[in-house]
Amino acid sequence: MVNSSLSVVSLNVDGMRDPKRRRLMFDYLNRYEYDIALLQDTRILNNRECMQWNAECRCRGFWSVGTVHSRGVGILIRDPAKFEGISFDVDFDGRVCVCDLTFNGTPLRVVSCRWYRSVDFLVAAGQIFVNPP
Repeated sequence: MVNSSLSVVSLNVDGMRDPKRRRLMFDYLNRYEYDIALLQDTRILNNRECMQWNAECRCRGFWSVGTVHSRGVGILIRDPAKFEGISFDVDFDGRVCVCDLTFNGTPLRVVSCRWYRSVDFLVAAGQIFVNPP
């Protein structure tokens, strides 16, 4: 029988650059076995950190690296084998990370987004939410 449940959590983590704080966050996510975690305000700085954090969380992570103003967002998938056709896209300002995947035959789009007070941002973000590829 196929497991039909899917658990998703969205968290503003208010920074994960401190190793102890990051370990606590990854332990929390693993303890409660969330299938997908949408993270905002990660403060991730570069691709090296992306690879390091993916190894530490023992999951598949997709990251939009932030700037001093946008702070970074991410999507973590605990067990990629539960899904088919995983693809992702990010903006280059650290505000939006999008992951398209299929779960039990149902296509899904999950978006981790950090709000920005701008009409241009709303228009661009709206296109991401309503126009999947």
